[in-house]
Amino acid sequence: MPNRLNWVYAIRCLQVQAEPHFFEDAIMMTFSKSIAAIVVAGLLGGGLAGCKKNEPIVEKGPAEQAGQKIDQAASKAGEEINKAASAVGKEIEKAGEKIQDAAKEAQQKP
Repeated sequence: MPNRLNWVYAIRCLQVQAEPHFFEDAIMMTFSKSIAAIVVAGLLGGGLAGCKKNEPIVEKGPAEQAGQKIDQAASKAGEEINKAASAVGKEIEKAGEKIQDAAKEAQQKP
């Protein structure tokens, strides 16, 4: 058996010497196949990414509806608080102006 392996090895060496570009051709084939595979994978991936999935329209569940109602109520409450704060602020300004007017009158009276 070792004799036979030696002969196979010798024949293979002669083939390589007779075809010096054998390995370069094999490498180029592998490289070009790899490039082709990458291009095909990219085209398939791009094609699939371009497809839009038609999702069925699903109605909102009771928890989501309740959450939206809570959000709306909180928003309205926030607006009402802002209005009330603005009104209170205006009344405080008026009271401050009256106090200042009273202080000025008190200073003018000797």
